[in-house]
Amino acid sequence: MNTKIQTTESVLATIVLYNTSLEHSETFQSLSKALKSTENRVEILVYDNSPSMMYAGEIYDSWNIHYIHDEMNSGISRAYNAACNLAKKLGKKWLFLLDQDSTFPENTFHTYGEAMERGHTSLLAPQLFSQKKLISPFGPQPGKGKILKNIDPGIYSLHKVMPVNSGIMVRVEHFEACGGYNECFPLDYSDFAFIDRYKQTHTCFEVLPLVCEHQFSGLNAGSKASAHDRFNAFCRTTHLYRKNVDPATDAIKIILSRALRLTLHFRSPDFLKIALRNLLESR
Repeated sequence: MNTKIQTTESVLATIVLYNTSLEHSETFQSLSKALKSTENRVEILVYDNSPSMMYAGEIYDSWNIHYIHDEMNSGISRAYNAACNLAKKLGKKWLFLLDQDSTFPENTFHTYGEAMERGHTSLLAPQLFSQKKLISPFGPQPGKGKILKNIDPGIYSLHKVMPVNSGIMVRVEHFEACGGYNECFPLDYSDFAFIDRYKQTHTCFEVLPLVCEHQFSGLNAGSKASAHDRFNAFCRTTHLYRKNVDPATDAIKIILSRALRLTLHFRSPDFLKIALRNLLESR
């Protein structure tokens, strides 16, 4: 029997697309399936960072879709800030932040709804796994994360563990109060920079009994050409994060470690050359 979850009426979901159509997004597919077990219709902002439009205006029974095409690929930070602005206009109380490559179980909306009604914290997050490794939440270290073996559902300090972007449910008023996402970080370090802002006034979040699968971009190099561009951006953003957010970040170690992984993956010295050039330019 279908059930009505009252709390979803206060939610604006936001999914960020890049070169993947909405209907082929694993996130959209799995959440659409989860909504079929309810009588809910959820508002969603589809923020499309692709060069060409990845949504053709299809209508879905479970979704009320708002669409923004950003062919300049301004990044997820701008997308999530745009979602906050829309949520305020629509009178929503919660933002559900998503990327395109997470797979959510059928009890997703029930689980978030129960946590929202408990009201223990204003930031909720699932457990995300990639290649059988728990990637979120993780143990934060300066400029990088430490993978945990496991984590139990419950309330945690953001000074000890933190979530990645996809799957975060956050109260709109607290998102806005902390300044939202820092658009200087379009992709890499966007979650670090946001949590750094958020935890200045709200130090805890809740890990939900919700297990999801996630395609983590740091573990998926893609083509060599795209990896070159991605790594160049990573180098620049690492230096920016160290300079503007966390001076304890060991940019040299982080960049060389990423370069070595990519070098081994592609069997190419290009990434070490890119790393050395960026490190010399940053001096």
